[in-house]
Amino acid sequence: MSLALTLTLTPPAQAATIIRDPNNVEVLVNKTHPLSPLTYVPPDLVTYPGTTRKLRSVTSTQLQKLFAGATAAGHSLRVTSAYRSYSEQASLYNSYVAKYGVTYANRISAKPGYSEHQTGLTADIGLASGTCGFLACFGDTAAGKWVAANAYRYGFVIRYPKGYEATTGYMYEPWHLRYVGVKRALELRSLAVPTLEHYYDGVRRAIPNTPALTRVVSGNLLASPSAFNGTWGAATTVVSRMGTGNSAVQSVDWNSDGILDVMWVSGAGRLYVLLGNRYGGFGTAIMITRGLAGTDFVAAKFVTSRALPELAVRGADGKVRKYSRNGYFLAGSPTILRTVATTARISAADWNNDRAVDLLVSTPAATVAYLGSGTGTVSASATSTNGRLSGVTNVRRVNGASGPGTSGYLAQKGSTIYYYQRGATSLATGVVVGTGQLAK
Repeated sequence: MSLALTLTLTPPAQAATIIRDPNNVEVLVNKTHPLSPLTYVPPDLVTYPGTTRKLRSVTSTQLQKLFAGATAAGHSLRVTSAYRSYSEQASLYNSYVAKYGVTYANRISAKPGYSEHQTGLTADIGLASGTCGFLACFGDTAAGKWVAANAYRYGFVIRYPKGYEATTGYMYEPWHLRYVGVKRALELRSLAVPTLEHYYDGVRRAIPNTPALTRVVSGNLLASPSAFNGTWGAATTVVSRMGTGNSAVQSVDWNSDGILDVMWVSGAGRLYVLLGNRYGGFGTAIMITRGLAGTDFVAAKFVTSRALPELAVRGADGKVRKYSRNGYFLAGSPTILRTVATTARISAADWNNDRAVDLLVSTPAATVAYLGSGTGTVSASATSTNGRLSGVTNVRRVNGASGPGTSGYLAQKGSTIYYYQRGATSLATGVVVGTGQLAK
């Protein structure tokens, strides 16, 4: 059933909406989003050193840095193509049509006005030896692998990655580098977003990204975007007048639509969810269940293969009950995962990195993990986590918050929120990142 609450839903501070300004380095140009005007000419073209090819000034500078990094790593690269004017692209496209026919030409070349090369932000690169020029085998060379692993450091992405022709409309091109800026390239890499089409999906997310720091302060829900370097940006109020008596709050994709939602147990023991809207903010609060006073909860995919997360509730009797779903609501009788201390706090995360969700149980003495099977059960015995998580009340795993391939934990102790970056076998010393009630 739906229940209207006195909440104020604030528009989001950030949105992955499509950028159309051709002078913006993040402009989206593809088969459905042409340049405007079609005959656009970049205002700051420069000649790339040692060639006759042109790029926008910032692209040229950053590509030189990338080439220097490659050289230091033992790889010699060259620029094989760069800026093309509208007329040059028209000639190239028409030549492919004449040679291969329209269908195949559209897989390997853009129509004039629809080409990233016309932005001056794109360069095709290859081995200095000329081997594997404009061929997929470039991606299999040591140099190609280095470029794929390090391009983001200089603000570039592999624009047409392998396996995404249905999304981009173009065949795999490991040589095609697109400059989007260091900040955006870092974000794309950290979140493992494969293409610009995936990123610029038109969705306005109230909670800007999955490693965002989300917390309740003075009854308001605040969200701070991850900067992907172990810090978080300025907080934006996304829900006002949420209340101060909430026993637990979580940021989770409850309906699995790719947009983070907010769940919380009110002081009266009612569990609510605010579903994130595609075009900004949240919908009306939906009451999931009641009778949860004195409990704690966490929503997670304890069954890896299921589309929707399940709900685990630590009752006043210490039993952690897992509920299945029927749409937004709970269905059937629960199963008991474990029995823990009656005041324990519960969270969920893949502690042992086996891609199955584990149940984390926190008490003043320690935080332990009951390792998940991926099929809805957890281990009978607890696994120690790390002494740094002793005394925490809420824990949230965040991937990519310190850059590509990193993982760590946001954890609340008292009213202070810390970030612990995870190493191979340990957690780094916690860094204070905020105050308030952490949304786990």
